[in-house]
Amino acid sequence: MRAAEYLTAADVMARYSCGRMWIERRIKDANFPKPIKLGPGVSAVRRWRLRDLEQWEREREAIAS
Repeated sequence: MRAAEYLTAADVMARYSCGRMWIERRIKDANFPKPIKLGPGVSAVRRWRLRDLEQWEREREAIAS
């Protein structure tokens, strides 16, 4: 089993060729994985688990087929 890999917002935007607002809209509509917060309070750093994004991709592929 590999260690958890985390992606920044910039990594996610590059992976899907999208902007920050695209990500935020999909999260709000519950159509995209939510980031996790690393650290306390409002200064927490947001990161996406790579495995969550890969699962989302597999689900999208299943819907498209």
